[in-house]
Amino acid sequence: MQERVAERTNIPRLLGLGLLLVLALIFAWSRAGASWAVLLRPEDPAGWDRLGAIQASQGRYSDAVDAYQRAQRLLPTAARAEVLGNCCLTQGRAAEAEASYRQQLSLDPGSPRAHANLGYALFNLQRVPEALAELKAALALDPANADAARLADRIRQGPPLPLAAEEARQRALLKAEPWDPDHGDRLGRILADQGRFKEALPYFQHAQQVKPCWRYAGNLGSCQLALGHFVEAEAVYRQTVALEPKNSEAHAFLGRALAALKRWPEALAQEDAALALDPENFSAQRLKEQLLQQGGGPAGSPIH
Repeated sequence: MQERVAERTNIPRLLGLGLLLVLALIFAWSRAGASWAVLLRPEDPAGWDRLGAIQASQGRYSDAVDAYQRAQRLLPTAARAEVLGNCCLTQGRAAEAEASYRQQLSLDPGSPRAHANLGYALFNLQRVPEALAELKAALALDPANADAARLADRIRQGPPLPLAAEEARQRALLKAEPWDPDHGDRLGRILADQGRFKEALPYFQHAQQVKPCWRYAGNLGSCQLALGHFVEAEAVYRQTVALEPKNSEAHAFLGRALAALKRWPEALAQEDAALALDPENFSAQRLKEQLLQQGGGPAGSPIH
């Protein structure tokens, strides 16, 4: 009789242990789901993409390169070639990045992003004339491509001055020609690259006031985000979306500001808008994937 009572009293304890085990397995599955997916379905490129995205978010770019290469061999796409090239460039593997970006360009010959990416890889390989040609091609297709314009300007200006001298030069230019937004923007970038975001902020604001457009708003908004000024960043990006409603990057970064403000449904809507304008927008793809993985959904349910 006592043994039966003991068995009955152990039942809730056993059930509790079983529930904990199930929860532990679910947690492990959520953490390693992508790894299981490629083991179970190695022929599915989407599984390798998810694994690569997780590894890249953890800073494991070498592993991410391997995963993206597997996916690209299974199903070559321009978007994946760009992501692969970005990972290679982050690793300092410029020659491999060049190959990936050339594949991106062959799969999407009219893409200004592909030309700009290839220009960056060639610049890292010190093949400056070829790099400049690709950047010019990118700007011919999309004159608002800020990345291509920035590197092309840098190449035209020649070898960079020492940092302190370049900062002094930009300050002098801004003082002499305050109507030129490029001077304020460049000075802001010099300061921001050193982590001096508070000092950089007024120069980015000056550039955006002189000429409101994405080229300057993007840097201003990024500076506001770096300072934790999420409401101000939202205002900057909303102004740009109003001025350039077909700018995919403006929508993507507005979504980033909204996500920082934990306004998940609005953030997801902006990433969807960005991807509708440019299905290859990697930053929008990545943020949307993060929002959905954390519990957001098409209906805009909050992330927990």
